[in-house]
Amino acid sequence: MLVGVGAVLAYLVVVSVSLGTALPDLFEGQWGVEYTNHVVRPLLSIFTNITLNKILFLVTWGLAGLTTYFVIEYIVMLLRNLRSANHDIQQTAEGIIRRPTMRSFFISALWRAGVLLFFIPLLVIALPTLLGQLSALAPKAVLGHLGAGTTLLHLGTLALMVMLFSHGVVVFLRLFAERMRLGADDPL
Repeated sequence: MLVGVGAVLAYLVVVSVSLGTALPDLFEGQWGVEYTNHVVRPLLSIFTNITLNKILFLVTWGLAGLTTYFVIEYIVMLLRNLRSANHDIQQTAEGIIRRPTMRSFFISALWRAGVLLFFIPLLVIALPTLLGQLSALAPKAVLGHLGAGTTLLHLGTLALMVMLFSHGVVVFLRLFAERMRLGADDPL
């Protein structure tokens, strides 16, 4: 729940920086002035820092490169496991069994393909819906155009949706990795 609340609050702060203030009518305008002076202006100076933007640009390209590396590494690992399963033999009392791990390799490959086919459409449907609701509500909440109860209810619902989305991502990664814990060394 903390991830959901943190993500929604962070987005509200970014929207308030974009709008220049937050809740301008609260406490006869004093809140808006103080918020602008103590939150918006420092964040705006950080966001407009050229050095920080160059570093973030490099980090973004680094993450894109890391993602590409992981995809290539996964494909190479898959091909290596296929070749290993194709050439493995097992010697028993009855004789030699050729390709004893081929069946488990194909079951694992089909499992991962099924997980991808199930979760990718859910991601394509859930993420735009979640981001659309958050982007529609955030300016109204920041400017105080909604009632306090309505705003808190909608923001709480969005935080719950973000929490469920992040939990779904963790479940997807566990199912795709075929592991109970993402950091564990032993597969299922």
